[in-house]
Amino acid sequence: MIDTHHIKNQIKFYVKKYGFFKTVWKCLTVGIRKIFRILKGERDVNYGDYGDWIHANEVRDWEIKAQIKKKFKNSPKISLIVPMYNTKEKFLKELVDSVIKQTYSNWELCLSDGSPKQNQKLQKIIEKDTRIKYQFLNQEKGISENSNEAIQMATGDYIALLDHDDTLAKYALYEVVKTINKHPNSEFIYSDEDKIDQNGNRSDAYFKPEFAPDTLRCQNYICHFSVFKKELMDKLGGFRAEFDGAQDYDIFLRMSEIVKPENIQHIPRILYHWRIHKGSTAMENSDAKNYAFENGIKALEAHLQRMGLEGKVSKGCMNGIYRIDYKIKAEPKISIIIPNKDGKETLQVCVNSVLEKTTYTNYEIIIVENNSETDEIFDYYQELEKNEKIKVIRYPKTGFNYSGIINFGVQNCTGDYVIQLNNDTELLTPNWLEIMLGFCQRDDVGAVRCKTILSR
Repeated sequence: MIDTHHIKNQIKFYVKKYGFFKTVWKCLTVGIRKIFRILKGERDVNYGDYGDWIHANEVRDWEIKAQIKKKFKNSPKISLIVPMYNTKEKFLKELVDSVIKQTYSNWELCLSDGSPKQNQKLQKIIEKDTRIKYQFLNQEKGISENSNEAIQMATGDYIALLDHDDTLAKYALYEVVKTINKHPNSEFIYSDEDKIDQNGNRSDAYFKPEFAPDTLRCQNYICHFSVFKKELMDKLGGFRAEFDGAQDYDIFLRMSEIVKPENIQHIPRILYHWRIHKGSTAMENSDAKNYAFENGIKALEAHLQRMGLEGKVSKGCMNGIYRIDYKIKAEPKISIIIPNKDGKETLQVCVNSVLEKTTYTNYEIIIVENNSETDEIFDYYQELEKNEKIKVIRYPKTGFNYSGIINFGVQNCTGDYVIQLNNDTELLTPNWLEIMLGFCQRDDVGAVRCKTILSR
């Protein structure tokens, strides 16, 4: 069924943003492309919803021309460092072409080749532009040392990391420099990404959050294209070989320890395309680089130690996802506050799940009774109060005021930590209190929330 209301709103949005004629042109071009694909029987991953999004949101030709002419107040030199190892000619050509086509011109590309044998076929590609630097190491040093050799070649004000088979959007460096001019204290910059296959088809857009340290401790969400201020890279001392495969994760974690969050910038645009091919960690559920994920655990363990945080690091739900179980300090009391009005069966499910599944022992349950009317619920309250862990208190005001009810519960609890729990909640994870308390005991954390599953 076609949602005409949604379509009308979209058209209004595009008219307001791009004007009437550009909106008409977009509608025509998108429609014509779809018709030709249907007639040809094609299903290109570049299209469908994401293909339409690309067409609607990425930079237009007239914007590209304007970017090329743009004169920034601060035009820093960006050194793109690329460690190479048995790099395919096709991939290197596409990477180099994507850099040469940048709308911002003050860059250099530093290629450090750690392949066992030099590939002479790459020479024509390397000689395409005088801003390209290349060195053949004549030895296999590993990705960290290979990258450090590329950094030694760099003469720029900023160091940008890139994999040897990725490609950049034409406006990637322009957006970076625009961000530097807008935020002069920027020390580290990263962007959104998507995947690109060997035929140039794009998919799997990843729209990342603003800098989120706990998200970073769960996964390397920053990934390949990222930009360091040169002084910052010097402080960090480059990459560390003991974390090869997760060397970028290690350096991002170390970066997060010394850079103020306000000096870390996220550009909410897709600025690079991560190559999908056999043997790449971009492949879904890839087992190609298990050592990388193991070294990711080691990097995270080292990070926690430097931060003075005690916790056990383990593999999460899939490769590249990590879990930290923070160590509990002492055994503080936790008050679980549950507002309730009537609904015995609902409350009973909630309370039973807490009593039967919770493995943490030092807690109390405070039920805030709010103007219930049935005898059934009051009989149930009497039954509950036989348990020394449970206390029922009566909210003195009429009507429903969630904030007031919770505040009343807090005033009447004896715990060191407080949990708000709806009466229609059922607990699933036995060590839920340990997990939440582990986070909440950190000095930099004021409140913790967990995932919930809605059942209908």
